[in-house]
Amino acid sequence: MQQDRTITYLQPVYFLMFSLLFFSLTVSAQSVTSLDDVKRVVTDGLAEGSETQQKIDDIDDRRAKLANQYRATLKQNASLKKYNDMLRQTIESQKASINDLKQQIDRVSNLEREILPLMSEMLDTLENFIALDMPFLEKERKDRVQNLKALLADGDISNSEKYRRILEAYQIENDYGRTVEAYESILAGDDGTEKTVTFLKIGRIAFLYQTLDMTESYIWLQNRRVWTRLDSSYNSGISQGIRMAKELIPSDLMFVPIDTSNLNSTAES
Repeated sequence: MQQDRTITYLQPVYFLMFSLLFFSLTVSAQSVTSLDDVKRVVTDGLAEGSETQQKIDDIDDRRAKLANQYRATLKQNASLKKYNDMLRQTIESQKASINDLKQQIDRVSNLEREILPLMSEMLDTLENFIALDMPFLEKERKDRVQNLKALLADGDISNSEKYRRILEAYQIENDYGRTVEAYESILAGDDGTEKTVTFLKIGRIAFLYQTLDMTESYIWLQNRRVWTRLDSSYNSGISQGIRMAKELIPSDLMFVPIDTSNLNSTAES
């Protein structure tokens, strides 16, 4: 009976030990399951954190790139503004130049209308001057005026060229007063006869001629507009003057008469 009581006593002990062992195994199993979950959560968290950090890095890179683009755009805008300001000044300057050019064109147009009558008047004045001047190189000078009149009527030639040619003719006439020339030409007499003589022009101070045989010499009297014969004593001096003008002998003092009809006397020079 005592053995039965012992067995009865041991059964609760075995049951308690089995219960403790089962509880311990259950707790260990649950602990293992919870640790895996934690690892998985941590791993997932790390992965998500890495992805989040990558996204943050990408956003920061885009932000930096946009910031650089923004600064570059600001710099470009500043350059464009400066360029536009300079371009605006250039345009304003060109507008002023265009306005000035238009005014010049208007003045030129007015001048174009005025220059033709002026040139025609200049030719008339030149023609009258030649007609009243000493009759040296008469045909050459008259032909020059007629050629200029034909030039004036030519629409293919610019007004500037016409004006230049007229001024050139005036300059030629002006130079005649400072030159000494000798040339042979035909002289028509009052009786209609013609003879070849040698003319000597000394500026506009004296205009003379001598026959080819050097036996007769004449002087032009401007006030009376006639030729008058000189004394034979002038023949040598006039012949020497002709040779000087033709550069046949060196230049030297020249002894020729001049027209002093307005003083009612004749003198040597």
